[in-house]
Amino acid sequence: MNEDQSMSQTTYRSLYGEPADYVVDAHAPCLEETTKQFIRASTFMVLSSRNETGYIDMSPRGGQPGFIQVLDDKHIAFLDEMGNKKLHTISNLEQRNQVGMLFMIPGVKEVLRAYGVAYAIHDEATILQMGGNLKRNKSFIRIRIEKIFPHCSTALTKASLWDSNGWPKTLAKEIPSVQELGASIAKARRLLEASEPPQT
Repeated sequence: MNEDQSMSQTTYRSLYGEPADYVVDAHAPCLEETTKQFIRASTFMVLSSRNETGYIDMSPRGGQPGFIQVLDDKHIAFLDEMGNKKLHTISNLEQRNQVGMLFMIPGVKEVLRAYGVAYAIHDEATILQMGGNLKRNKSFIRIRIEKIFPHCSTALTKASLWDSNGWPKTLAKEIPSVQELGASIAKARRLLEASEPPQT
């Protein structure tokens, strides 16, 4: 089947069936005690944002428990680290500030998902109040939660993410480093660009 021959949602629904009532009902437009507890314990979050052409960028964020601060029933915030300085997320938020979030806790197979509206803010007093370092933290991201819901453990269980017995036996040294990946990807792009005919 070609990419442009996808079936309708109605057809897929007939294949997959209907979700259980408790799954459909388990969402809210705000935080309550269990979601606040989960977020405060999270040490890893994937933040998705969209660029001006609509493509989605996914940025991993990590820290010690509490690096994502729960401000109230609707808002969370975290310090933005220097990282690779490409500013993908901050640039995207200037265009479209809707974001998606995936919160994870080491050893916990369930995850928490959310949608919201995000803002990158440069305010030195607040950065310091949040425990930041002005040399390393130039801004913080504040997010208004619009929808939050749990996700089951199936994916993390199948991936053996927290179970070392199920990890691939490939030695770490056999996996390309970020420098090797970057150099090889850049080389492939340059070769592709060189093979394309010039635009007139």
